[in-house]
Amino acid sequence: MGTIRIETLVPDGPIIAAAAERIADRHRRAGKVDLDRVVVVVPAASAGRRLLQRLIVLCADRQEELRPPRIVTVGGLPELLYPSRRPFADDILQLFVWSAVLREMPVEKLHDLLAAPPRDDDAEGRLDLAASLQTVHRELAGETLSMRDVAERSEVHASEGDRRRWARMAEIQEDYLARLDRLGFWDRQTARRYAIDHGECATDRELILVAAVDLSRSIRRMLEQVAANVTVLRISLAEDADRFDELGCLIESRWARRPLSLSDVTTETVDSPDDQATAAIEFVAEFARSVPRESLSIGMPDEGLWPYLQRRAESCDLPISSAGGTPVRRLPAFRFLESLLDWLATRSFRSLASLVRHPLVYERLCRSLGHTAWLGELDRHQRRHLPASVDTQIGGPDETRVVRAVATLDEWCRELTAGGTKPIGAWCSAWLDTLAEFLGERPLDKDDPADRGTLAVLQSLRDVWRAIEALPEELQPRVDAVRAQRWVLGRIAGERVPPIPDPRALGLEGWLELPWDDATHSIVLSFNEGCVPTAEPDDPLLPNPLRRKLGIMHSGRRYARDAYYLTLLVASRRRLSLVAGRRSATGDPLIPARLWFADEPEAIATRALQVFDRPPLAYLTPEAPYESTSPELRGRLPLPDSRRRPDVLTPTDFRSYLACPYRFYLSRICRLSLSDDRADELDGGEFGDLMHDVLKRFGSGDRKHSKDPAQIRERLDALLTDEVSRRFAPRHLPAVDLQVEQLRLRLHDFADHQAAWVEQGWKIESIERTFDGKQLVSGAFEIPVRGRIDRIDLHRDGERRVLLDYKSGDRGASPDEAHRKAGEWVDLQLPMYRWLVADDQAPASAWQLGFIVLGKDRTKNGFKLAEWEPSVLHGAIERAKEIAGRIWKGIYWPPAEVKREEFDDFARILSLPTHDVTPDETTMDEATT
Repeated sequence: MGTIRIETLVPDGPIIAAAAERIADRHRRAGKVDLDRVVVVVPAASAGRRLLQRLIVLCADRQEELRPPRIVTVGGLPELLYPSRRPFADDILQLFVWSAVLREMPVEKLHDLLAAPPRDDDAEGRLDLAASLQTVHRELAGETLSMRDVAERSEVHASEGDRRRWARMAEIQEDYLARLDRLGFWDRQTARRYAIDHGECATDRELILVAAVDLSRSIRRMLEQVAANVTVLRISLAEDADRFDELGCLIESRWARRPLSLSDVTTETVDSPDDQATAAIEFVAEFARSVPRESLSIGMPDEGLWPYLQRRAESCDLPISSAGGTPVRRLPAFRFLESLLDWLATRSFRSLASLVRHPLVYERLCRSLGHTAWLGELDRHQRRHLPASVDTQIGGPDETRVVRAVATLDEWCRELTAGGTKPIGAWCSAWLDTLAEFLGERPLDKDDPADRGTLAVLQSLRDVWRAIEALPEELQPRVDAVRAQRWVLGRIAGERVPPIPDPRALGLEGWLELPWDDATHSIVLSFNEGCVPTAEPDDPLLPNPLRRKLGIMHSGRRYARDAYYLTLLVASRRRLSLVAGRRSATGDPLIPARLWFADEPEAIATRALQVFDRPPLAYLTPEAPYESTSPELRGRLPLPDSRRRPDVLTPTDFRSYLACPYRFYLSRICRLSLSDDRADELDGGEFGDLMHDVLKRFGSGDRKHSKDPAQIRERLDALLTDEVSRRFAPRHLPAVDLQVEQLRLRLHDFADHQAAWVEQGWKIESIERTFDGKQLVSGAFEIPVRGRIDRIDLHRDGERRVLLDYKSGDRGASPDEAHRKAGEWVDLQLPMYRWLVADDQAPASAWQLGFIVLGKDRTKNGFKLAEWEPSVLHGAIERAKEIAGRIWKGIYWPPAEVKREEFDDFARILSLPTHDVTPDETTMDEATT
């Protein structure tokens, strides 16, 4: 058999470049580097690609001919070392055979595996269990174990239940192998063990293993049978020579005790994921001028940081790419399919909105509808009716495009909604035809990044569907269209699409790929427990203690591997920075990786103080306080057009202008507003509108002058029920019902106050009365003002009238509290109402002003009249003239700092500094035109 040869390569720069040079030097003959009969085994696919690139560049620089080697990862090595006697079953065939065995097993036997095994009609659950068994089978086979071997090893079982479970799993495994044998296929893991047990491993090629430090028992035994052909290129420091075994693999116990000196490494803890992304960009910026782009890299053990890094990099015009490729699940085409499945499964309005907003669907629907602005109609439908689901009653006379859009989607999906269940492979054609409907005639360009991702998803789907379609029908579970495609998506979600080569792009590497890049300056993010080392898998069938007993990959081996990788990074980088986060994206606390503290005791204490005894760095993005001459603000916001002004002013315009002239310009002049479909309940304005409409109808009814609270409540209940039925979808969002009941309580409160008000001699004279045609004189301008007043009441003395405005805000503020702050007018609504009616029927002095407050605090509800002196009201009108003059002159700048409210339609545009206050009241004022 011979012996395996060990060579050591000390890392003092890019590792793969040094390995390429060592391999080329060994095989250089007469100006030629001949690696044709060589197989190089690398720890990661990215290392293999880089090795080949380095060999090509090396030979080109030396003007040598290169005959390249075959390069494989550790997982791809075994099948090169033994003969195949039968075709191998692919992953999908194996999985469906496992599933078929489970389907045919009596349910009482499955109870030995799980307390609640999948039901007979739960094909997805059965496939999930099959996938778990398939994983256990592979992990055990890697250590030359079968489930029967584990069942018969009494020392590994914690209880009798564990022993029964493994005995039943052994029975299932044996049935699986027998079933596969009858189909004429070979299980890959079983074939490897057969070759090992029968001494069939052989090769006529030279094998060079580069940094293959964690080999399974099965691969070790294979290599022992071809030892004479094996060279191990061990990448390590001289001081670590005794921490490797005879195959160049890590000795776990010795790496567990190895001190990791980080004295030459920059370490820092930062607060949030966004801070981690900022730290990475600052690291790159520090060396951008002195270090070539290919010598910089960012390590990203946690892929959840990708959106933060991407956003920060785009803001700095820094192209980045993930060296390992983009996971299929992050591609737009994959998300389209998820949205489509959600729509087919639930027909919820939210799923519809998500689906039609996907660019692929939106563009196709626009072509079909012959219109591009129909999404606004959909948003209005959602805000108006708050539907929970989409049924045949969707859309009204003014929403024809919404109706057509839904009908078009249903037509495209007709093959999937035919109903019933089928063998999963029978859905192949239906799904491929449906995707063709959504794509239409749109060509896909493989050189376009977006289209490239779409093509990758479609090709992966096609391959999986074709593989399923080719399976014997008896292996195929019966499922509906949604479950079929959901399972297929799960199969392809983890696949990756290689990045388009871009010499300008900065590479992002995963933790297991980072040691093999060409960088000399690296920053590693998410250096937190759970990322480095990776978290233990949550596997009830193979928990960590059992893994240790069986010698399968466990937390100790992962720690040893990651400690080794960290030593490689420290040795091969001129500059290395480790960054740990304090909080996750959801705000959960994080702790630094154990490797951070793997050092001598005195160093551990210093690092612990560094981490826990000082606040984390927070890379704030401060926004300068507003200054009217700020070039930054002027450069970011479009300046208003002073020539534009409204045709008419309304009383609420003054409040808007006083709050912020620029926001007034955006909303009133440019008619901009926030439009989306994210509402899952009535917002303050819609809640107020609903109450307003009920009270409007009450004010027109025959019980408006009733003194009996019970009669008023009865009428309000009926009006509210009718208004809800008229306004909202039959199946509306659940929160609406709760809000309706809250409104009902407020209306009952109103009934008591209304009855008492009538008892005092007041009656409703008019509702929703519009006043038009008056001119507010401001200097040389005569400015038209129009207003609509919620309610005007007349006293029985025939002399006094009161102008009333309904208020549904939670604060329950009085008129003076709502209109004036620190003696300054912030709202001119009621004074402007009084000005509008001053010449109508009675002089201004005969009119009183007030609110009908219907908030959630019952102690503040009721009729609240203003007590302003004539001189105060005169000051309000003078202020109104001043504001109207500014509007007519087109003065809309600068933006103002506004109070922080729950909603600000223009917050994303302005991003001005704000401060916390109690939100202003919600008002039910006249609509602007």
